[in-house]
Order: sequence, then C-alpha cells, then structure tokens
Amino acid sequence: MSNKLENFHLKCKEEYNLIIEDFNILFYGYGCKKKILSKIFTNALIFNTKIMNQSEIFNLIKSTVKTKYKIYLPENHKNFIKILDAKLYEKNIKIVLIFLNFDFFRLSVFNGFRNIKIIGTLDNIDIDFDLEDLDEYNFILRDLTTYEPYTEEIIDMKFHTETKRLENAICVYNNVSKRSKNIFKLILEAKKEKNDLNMKDLYEKSTKKYFIKDINIFNSYLVDFFDHEIFKNNENNMLTVNLNNIEIDKMFEHINTLKE
Repeated sequence: MSNKLENFHLKCKEEYNLIIEDFNILFYGYGCKKKILSKIFTNALIFNTKIMNQSEIFNLIKSTVKTKYKIYLPENHKNFIKILDAKLYEKNIKIVLIFLNFDFFRLSVFNGFRNIKIIGTLDNIDIDFDLEDLDEYNFILRDLTTYEPYTEEIIDMKFHTETKRLENAICVYNNVSKRSKNIFKLILEAKKEKNDLNMKDLYEKSTKKYFIKDINIFNSYLVDFFDHEIFKNNENNMLTVNLNNIEIDKMFEHINTLKE
C-alpha cells in the first residue's frame, strides 16, 4: 500500500472510533486489511475466520479479558458472550473484535451486544448478505481499499506446505470472480494437454472464448493465483501451474460439485 493511501486511512481513525461507539463497521474494498486495521484499532483482537473455529475464538477472548481486565468467565457456558458483555458493561469497558473475512452465519453469536464492538472485512467476492443482515449486525459500511496482497483472509497459513496445495487452490478459486474462475479452468485444461504453457497463447484462447480484448485485463483476472503462487510466470512468458495432474483432476471434481 502506498504511503499516501495508508495516511488517508489513518486520518479516518478518529471517525472510525467514533462510529464504533454506537455501531459496528464492515469494511470492503480490494486488498488485505489486517495491517491497517491493527493500526487503526490498536487494542483490538484480530481473528482469521478461515482458519479459526468458534472454540479457538472464544478461548482467545477469554484469555485476553482475563489477563487484561481481570474478567473471569465460566468454562463451556452457552451464554459465554452474554456474560462477557454484562461484565464489560459493569466495568465500563468496550472491546473491539476484528473478524477477517466476516461470516454472517458463523458469527451470529456476537450479534447485538453493547460493549462488544465488531469490525468485519469483506474479502470474498461472492459473499451472500442483504440489507437486513447489515441492519441486524448494526453495521456501517466503509471502503478500506489497500491493494495489499491477500494472505490468510482467503487461504490457510500453511499454504507453502506441499500437502496444502490443492486445498489452498480451492480456497482461492472459491473467492475470485466468475471470470477469473473461467480463465483458471481454461488454464488447467490447457495444462492437462501439455506442460509448456505460453501466456500469449492462453490470452489468445481467452480472447476467443471470453472476448477479452486487453492483455492487462486478462492478467488482472489471474492476480490472486499469482499472489498465492498457484501460477508462476517464468522466463520467455511461460506459465508454470503449481498443481500436478492428480491435483488438477481433484480441482475439477471440486468445480463440478459447485455446479450441482
């Protein structure tokens, strides 16, 4: 992210902190938001909902409020969040929880509390929600475009281990636009036919099939796959696909299940 853009977001820090006095905030816009959010909400707890389950989130909250505010909470209590909110209210304390890649369904347990403020990020292009969902969570929408490469918002932190290649390719695929998905499939189909893939040839194929008339637009559809090293552009404009044929077959199996 450029210094100019970062400084712009940081100038809004006071506004955002005023908003969360009465509302929650849902941030949208392209790019990883974790770093800038940690600077805006310096005391917030940050959760990656892609790799943390509800129990892990609860345990981190419990240990933090116990250490920082001397608030002790019952183990395995079904009203844990409600009890926490009441204790925070008694002490006149508000805590801020940041959920990367906000999930309206999984995080409904955090909805509707006075002293637990929610910051969410939208990192999945195809996420399904409506105005009623925003109202239910008391969300105010704000743009927080950073252009920073996505990291754990859409893929698991073990991305670089060989055993996770397919899983991570699926995660990235699930979170890109329909046109990016189509070009990704076109490239995998070409990879099944031959190992040597030329970017110019792939662009020409996409031009014929999807009427893409600009190489820069073509490249933009592949940014997430390059960022996460599923694709690699080598010398002489040759493309490497970091999936073997077995993994590609499994990738297509996953894609076909989405059509059902």
